[in-house]
Amino acid sequence: MTLVVRGRSLAEDMSDYLVTQIDAMENIAVRLNTQVVDGGGNGRLEHLVLHDAGSGRSETVPAAALFIHIGAQPHTEWLPPEIARDEAGRASIAT
Repeated sequence: MTLVVRGRSLAEDMSDYLVTQIDAMENIAVRLNTQVVDGGGNGRLEHLVLHDAGSGRSETVPAAALFIHIGAQPHTEWLPPEIARDEAGRASIAT
């Protein structure tokens, strides 16, 4: 799994305990100063284009899913009822 972060650090907008947990996960790669600028596929998501602001380079990477997290207030009311949510409205992610 890849965590794409627009900022220079996870710590800028995230609690210390979360940063520590993410750093400890061997199956999570963190790409800082990076944005998703495009994506595509044939009838489903197959790839994303990531732009690294530090190097100025863009890279196309394989992807089967994309989850976007912006801010701490979930706005998941648009999701169908089949998607499980916790008491705060955050969608559950199967691991």
